[in-house]
Amino acid sequence: ETGAIQLILSGGTFAPPAVLFSVYGGEAQRDGSITNRLTALSNLQLQVLSGIVEGESNQEISSNLGVPIGTIKLQVQNIMQVLKAKNRTSAAVAAIRSGII
Repeated sequence: ETGAIQLILSGGTFAPPAVLFSVYGGEAQRDGSITNRLTALSNLQLQVLSGIVEGESNQEISSNLGVPIGTIKLQVQNIMQVLKAKNRTSAAVAAIRSGII
């Protein structure tokens, strides 16, 4: 929940995962290969994706994992590319729908 508060205080928008699932869930379902793409992610990428699902900022993910912020930003870009996600929300929804996170 701290991640959500920080996200809002930094000007971001937070929606509980259940809401995201109901609103954006169809995006992940339309692509049957999403689970295959999720399983292709590295352990670090899965940890970063878990932080995204929790509503954490890149800085929070960096601090929590003890990984430089530049590495986190690169991993977020790679995650979105692998998942073919338009944004962090779509990536989070894909992770939630697949059950991988």
